[in-house]
Amino acid sequence: MRLPVVVSLGGLWVACIWWWIVGLSFMLATLVLIMLPILYPLAWCVEWLALAFKNSGDPVLPEYWKGYPDKYVDWCRTCIKLGFPTLRRWLMEGWHS
Repeated sequence: MRLPVVVSLGGLWVACIWWWIVGLSFMLATLVLIMLPILYPLAWCVEWLALAFKNSGDPVLPEYWKGYPDKYVDWCRTCIKLGFPTLRRWLMEGWHS
């Protein structure tokens, strides 16, 4: 009984919405992956100046590279797989699970 509803919603999701979400998420993850090394010198200078005015001995950008590039590559992989597990769960288990 739920097969026609799930198939129609799934078709609508794939045809209209899913491609936009995946495309925008993939572009954002790729942009962050590319822009982090480019923005590092600017961010380092701004942070260094802020610490200099505070007269602080803290390290400059201590965790800037934490998770780079693995975290963003995983985001790109996740963006490609986005959407289909939900449709499968709706079809196999229903909406109340």
